[in-house]
Amino acid sequence: MHMYEDEIVVGNGNEYREGFAGFNWFFYGHKLKWQTGLQFTSMVDDSDTGGNYDGWGVITGLRIYW
Repeated sequence: MHMYEDEIVVGNGNEYREGFAGFNWFFYGHKLKWQTGLQFTSMVDDSDTGGNYDGWGVITGLRIYW
């Protein structure tokens, strides 16, 4: 899996943390729903080789099936 953070940070980190919170809105049960979420990612680089990173992301999608 390719992560967006790979393109931003070139170094390695010592500590990686990620949090995610999301919601589902059901318009017609699971057959029609809107999903959205907010993600926060943080990486600490104690050796200072360019691995420090803090970033936010928003993910959203519409799911339809019949």
